Amino acid sequence: MAEPERIRPARLTGRVRSHDRLDWEQRVLAVEGAAERVAEVEEELRLAAGLTALRERAGLSPAEVAERIGVSQPRVAAIERSAN
Repeated sequence: MAEPERIRPARLTGRVRSHDRLDWEQRVLAVEGAAERVAEVEEELRLAAGLTALRERAGLSPAEVAERIGVSQPRVAAIERSAN
């Protein structure tokens, strides 16, 4: 099986022009499976943001959430950090 093409943005030396970003985005999404992976990552970010919002609304600390769902507190913090 051939190795997938690596897509790298041009070296940025200042302000990114919108057409450069759009060109790079189109090239990335043209890679087989990329659009699906982007959708998966977007969903993960939405879930992480939702966890943070629910935890804060409930007045719970990350440690309390971790204990309730059976993971470590650093894992909860890592999940929440991924949303930012």
